[in-house]
Amino acid sequence: VLREGWYFLLPLAALVYSLFGLNYEPEMAGLVATAIVLALGVLVPFRGKRIGFRDLAVMLRDAGIAVLDLFMLGAAAGIMIGALNYSGVGFTLTLVLILLAGGSLVALLVLSAAANIILGLGLPTVGVYIVLATLVAPALVKMGIAPMAAHMFIMYYGCLSMISPPVAIAAFVAANLAGADPNRTGWVAMAFGWTLFVIPFLFVFSGTLLLKGDPLSIAVDLSLAVAGVWFISAAMMSYAARPLGFAARVCHGVAGLCLFMPANAFGAERWINAAGVGLAVALFVREKAVRRRAVAAGG
Repeated sequence: VLREGWYFLLPLAALVYSLFGLNYEPEMAGLVATAIVLALGVLVPFRGKRIGFRDLAVMLRDAGIAVLDLFMLGAAAGIMIGALNYSGVGFTLTLVLILLAGGSLVALLVLSAAANIILGLGLPTVGVYIVLATLVAPALVKMGIAPMAAHMFIMYYGCLSMISPPVAIAAFVAANLAGADPNRTGWVAMAFGWTLFVIPFLFVFSGTLLLKGDPLSIAVDLSLAVAGVWFISAAMMSYAARPLGFAARVCHGVAGLCLFMPANAFGAERWINAAGVGLAVALFVREKAVRRRAVAAGG
């Protein structure tokens, strides 16, 4: 499909460029991408077929049906947000979170994460974001967190109820389809999705993961984060290129944590990342040596 229809990636590129290169509003950027999609469909044949006027009518009808639920959800959420603002619940929750945190940013993030998961139980993504952006995000912004990082934090944690027992709707549906135990499936889903519980904190402490900063810092921090995910996952699963013993699991876990640690979190400096890189290289060299000895013994 991509070999024949590679040009359909152009609307996505136009959307990203309009948002981040031209600083268009999301509505305008979406309109530009939609116009490019329609133009390509009409002017460029795909597998010998162009989009006709009848096809356009069907597409518009289907799009209207698809967004109808979103409109209804947005209207209901708007009524709820108005009621919350009028009653002062939003301000009260913001004040309570800040008071309970006692001025500690980490404590505020942990409390906000718990509140996000509870408030997001069973809600669709759009509804989750609208509710949390009204109730929880203001507390994070008041503590000095960048608005983009604050909203990404609430967005991630608001959706984690999908794989977090006791609700874990997505995991329970998957368990029902597979005929598996729902509770075990929920906990396994949490284990596989552990990065989703950690990455929002990195958004707050390391803006480079949100592509803010110079290109070199962004590349370095993204590489360290990916490597950290790999080493921590290996420690959790007790397997890298081969089964890991207890000592190897601990070393992989420590290396992953050091790689994962944002340079400006908890007073940490780059030397912690450097220690993680050194330990990761040592583990890699040791693994190569073990493989070499195994091949020599087998040969």
